[in-house]
Amino acid sequence: MEFTVEQRTRELTNANLKLTKIDSRRRQFIADVSHELRTPLTIIRGEAQVTLRLKSACEEDYQATLTAILEQSVNLSRLVDDLLL
Repeated sequence: MEFTVEQRTRELTNANLKLTKIDSRRRQFIADVSHELRTPLTIIRGEAQVTLRLKSACEEDYQATLTAILEQSVNLSRLVDDLLL
């Protein structure tokens, strides 16, 4: 009986270590994906905002396109946040 308890304890300890490693890899993967998705979205949003501020250089159609880009990048950012948080 004592041998069985010790053996089971070792098995559970090993299983726990494996799960800890898997969870660490999962967390790193999520961090990497988050960075890879958020960085381009931030750049797109920033460029659209800067260009929209230069109203004199933009025609009406150009502004509408930039506004759509900005709105959709914000929507996509929210989706990424919801997915990764």
